Formats: sequence, structure tokens, C-alpha cells
Amino acid sequence: MDNPAPTKKATKPTKAESIAVWEAAQELEVDFWSDYSNHWFEVVKQQMYSQCMKIRYWEEGYNVGGHSILDVGGGPCSMLLHCFNAKRLKVIDPQELPAWAIARYEAAGIEYEQIRAEDMVEEGWTDVWMYNVLQHVVDPKLVVQKARKAGGKVRFFDWIDTPVSTLHPHSLNAKDLRKWLGRDGAVEIMEGQNYCYGPAFFGVFPTF
Repeated sequence: MDNPAPTKKATKPTKAESIAVWEAAQELEVDFWSDYSNHWFEVVKQQMYSQCMKIRYWEEGYNVGGHSILDVGGGPCSMLLHCFNAKRLKVIDPQELPAWAIARYEAAGIEYEQIRAEDMVEEGWTDVWMYNVLQHVVDPKLVVQKARKAGGKVRFFDWIDTPVSTLHPHSLNAKDLRKWLGRDGAVEIMEGQNYCYGPAFFGVFPTF
């Protein structure tokens, strides 16, 4: 009986390959967010994200208690648009936003920096918010490391155990997220609440 041929070990993509995949996904992201009608749907889902991240929603929006908040990957419709009583608010995202989105952030007193999350150099924030973002970056582990350096707490929500696609180059899992964030989080299968479906990992993660 012939010996079976040895199986090829999967090789880790190079940095250049990872960036090429990410750039293709970003083209789809930009196309999606160019249509303002998509934003209402996202805001409805954000109300579920915020509950999981223990951000209390009032009639006026999110009362952040005089704190400074950094939103990593907030795109053109960050939850910071619905915050009040803030010391400082900032969104970072790699997209070149349309003029109307920049104007809306400026009107709300929100800073915007167009930069990849892997390249951010931030510190001194009360909170760092990340929701539905790690599937879209080049290096999820590095982004979490940078976020933990940026603030006292990371409020986090993301989908896990999802198939990889052109729009979502990464499939996250609870084991890796626990390791990267430094402690355990909650896992729940969403069943249509606020149009949210599938398994998610979330929580509040102090960085000290």
C-alpha cells in the first residue's frame, strides 16, 4: 500500500499579502458607506452594541460622564455622534470620508484622523471603543495591543466564528480575544435583536 502524500502545511500570509487583501476589503467598505441610507440600519445595531459594551443610552444619547472617548474604526457614523457630556471625542478610521461626514463630525465637536488602526499612537483616553471592527483590519492582535495602550478601558463588541470573505478578511474567536484583551468576555448568540444575528464576544476590559 502506497504511503499517503504529505499534506502541505498552511503558510501564514506575508504582510504585503495581508495588506492587499485589506485594501480590497476597504474598497467595498467605502462603497457601502457612500450611501447615507445604510447609516440608519447601522445606528439601530449600535444600540445593541452599546448595551453589550455597558454604555448607557438616554433619550438624548450616550452620557459619557465628562470622559474622553476614542473610537477605533468608527467610520462615518460613529456612536460618538450620539454622545453628550464628553471631555474629548475622536474617531480614527482608514477611510477618506466624504465632505458631509467630516462636516458632521466637526459640528459635533468630534476629531477625525484618517489612519490605519495599526498605525495609531494614542494614550490618555478614558475609554477606547471598538465595535464590529477587528474583522476589517490588517492585524487584529496588533490593533488590540494599540487600543490597550491608548486608554484605561476598552469597551468591545465583535462577531466571532464567522466565515472569511472579501469584506471580512478575518474570522475572530473567543479564545484569541480573551488572550489579546487580557481577560474573559461574554459570548452570546444574537437572534435578531436590533437586526443583530450570530455569535458575538463583548465586554468592558480594563487595561491596568
